[in-house]
This record gives sequence, C-alpha cells and structure tokens, in this order.
Amino acid sequence: MTNSYIDQWYLDNLVCPIDKSQLAYENNQMHCIKHSHIYNIFRGIPIMLVDKYQKTNNLHSLRTVNIVEGREKLRFDLQRDLKKNEIDPLVQEIIAETNSNFYTKAVGKLKTYTIPDFPISTNDNKHLLDVGCGWGRWCISSSKSGFDTIGIDPCIDSIMSAIRISKQLNIKTKFVIGDARFLPFKKDLFDNCFSFSVFQHFIKEDVKKILEGINFTLKVGGISNIHMLNKYGLRSLCMQIKHIFKKYEYFQTTYWSSSDLISLFNIKIGHSKVVYLSFFTQAQYKDYHLFKPMHKLIFNISKILNSIALKIPFIKYFADNIYIISKK
Repeated sequence: MTNSYIDQWYLDNLVCPIDKSQLAYENNQMHCIKHSHIYNIFRGIPIMLVDKYQKTNNLHSLRTVNIVEGREKLRFDLQRDLKKNEIDPLVQEIIAETNSNFYTKAVGKLKTYTIPDFPISTNDNKHLLDVGCGWGRWCISSSKSGFDTIGIDPCIDSIMSAIRISKQLNIKTKFVIGDARFLPFKKDLFDNCFSFSVFQHFIKEDVKKILEGINFTLKVGGISNIHMLNKYGLRSLCMQIKHIFKKYEYFQTTYWSSSDLISLFNIKIGHSKVVYLSFFTQAQYKDYHLFKPMHKLIFNISKILNSIALKIPFIKYFADNIYIISKK
C-alpha cells in the first residue's frame, strides 16, 4: 500500500460507512472512533469498503481489496499521466460495458471521450454525489454543468481512470472507493444525488438500503435524479421474457414498475415523480457516429417513439429508461 497525501475534504466529510461515526486519520488509514473499523488510503483515495466487516458479494469490492493489499494488480499503469489527446486505455476497453452495446463498434477506437449532457445545471457550485460513477463520465458532465461533484464506485480500476481523466481534462472532481449500499458521507452533505444505469444491477432490498443512505447524506430540500429501467418498457419486456427461466446472476438487471418506484422513493427520500427518457437504449445522440447501422436504426426508432409520445402521452409508459426525481 502506498503512503500518500489525503485531501482535507475527505477528513472533514467522510464517516464510517457502517455506523456513520466520526473518523480519525492516522498512519495512512481512517479509523472509526466508535467501533474501530479501519479504512485504508490508496494513492490519496479513501477505500471505504466494508468487506472486511460484512459480506457484500460485490466482486468489484473484492478485486479492489485484493489490489490494495497487493494480491492483484491494476489493469493498467494508472499512475502515468495521459497525453493531451490520448483516450484512457480502460475506457477504450470497457466503453461498451459502461455505455451500452450500441458502443461495441467503438471499443479500442475512441477518438474522444463520450461525455453525456447532464440533465440539470447550477450556478451555485452545489455539491453533487454521483453513485456508481465508473470512469467518471457523469462526474465530468455534472462538473461542466456547474456542480462540485464527488463520485463513488467500488471498482478501483474505474476510479483510478476517472482521476486521471479528470486531471487530463482539467476537471476538478473528487472520488471515493466505496459501496453504494454503505455510503461513507456525513449527514446533510449533498445538495443533489445522481446515478445512471446503476440501481438496476442491485436486488430490490439493496436498492432500498441505497436510498436510505442517500436520504441520510442529502440535505433537506435536496434533489435526487436516479435512472432506472421501466418494467413495462418495450425492450425491458423482451429481456424479462428472455431471462424468465435463468437463475439470478451477479449484476443481473432488476426491473421495477414506475408505480412501485414512486411508492418506494416517496417513502425513502421524499416527494417523487417519473420522467420518461427513451425507448430501447441509453445511448446519446452526440455519439450517433459511433453506432453500427443496426444500432442507428434502433436509435432512430427510439427518437420517433419519443416524438409520438409527445402527441400520444400513453406511449411514454412503454419507455425503457426513466428518471425518478425526488425531493427530500
């Protein structure tokens, strides 16, 4: 494990992810003052994972722990600074995994980063938490929209890439390695919480636990924007039929109805509403040139259905991608 400087922000705003008690910094570790839980620091980044104390069944967390403790190695030399026009090698490799299969043609061939447009903006440098930030595409997007963004993800490879991409693009963001079910942030810290294409990979009980953590760290009056998959979306229905006889696998998609989501978010965070986004795909229009011909066709059909839904509102209830927007 590497000794390194840790930003004062972490010392002021992180708490024990298990019992929410204060942390003390000593010998390149953060110590829970209540129950003596210990969290390591890796190259200046807090490793706020709880696997040492609780079984999480999170393969990303287990790999991170193995790397920090020297049993495995990072996938790339993530200490090396990126050149001006270089695309991070991890992003080149996993772009279709993080952005959807519409990006399979772009694997290993990206010329620019696929940074999406953020759905909201601010002029007040509001604090925003990006849950399951991956390599940081939404952190970069939200920072460009005026937010002071903190990203959290259990995958050390992704977080280390996010750090050096942010440095390369001169984006000021902070990152924490942690599990969404055990958020390590103090109470009433964030003005906004955001997550995209993450919650559907958790079982429903875990989603409830994540929402409780968001409620804890979100300020009164704070807003959460959480992307989910609609159980009755056109593609979602096909995928559910396809997997009906398969056993549950790690990171498998879980589907919710919009009414169930509204009921849950109302209870766990506050008054909530659904915003219907798109049919079939999460892909961004600005990346259209990266798609294969079949994916371009599907994308165009999605645009047509979005247009029809404006005139025939009932159609929107079959959109696959939705936001649940809640106010604490």
